Amino acid sequence: MPLDRVLRLALVFQWLLALASVVLFRVEQSRLPDVLREYGATQGGSTSLSAELVGWYALFWLAGSLVATAGAFLLKPWSRPLFLVMAVLGIALTGLLEPSITSPGSAAAETAAQILVGVILGLVYFSPLKEHFAPARS
Repeated sequence: MPLDRVLRLALVFQWLLALASVVLFRVEQSRLPDVLREYGATQGGSTSLSAELVGWYALFWLAGSLVATAGAFLLKPWSRPLFLVMAVLGIALTGLLEPSITSPGSAAAETAAQILVGVILGLVYFSPLKEHFAPARS
């Protein structure tokens, strides 16, 4: 299979797995132990300035990640550094989030999505695909 097809499939599956993580959490939420469901119900809804800033940061990250994914799918040179920056900002965002409850299926899907981010970075920086992303030489 050509590497550009592998990249495109990885990009699509990364987002499908991220979406699956959210869906699986909603489906599996009722199967969590009572103490975890109660804890989860009391979390969130914070209106502090820091919570609002983290929310805006998350929206910025989501938009940037979608743009980076679209650019990488189209093999645009500008998308490679943007994808890397969004991956790093995503890691930083994780450190800013409050403790949360998740389900096993949701955690597995999210972990798989993050592994694909690493695979994508490997493809665009270290495989022959890197030539597609190199700046044009004059």
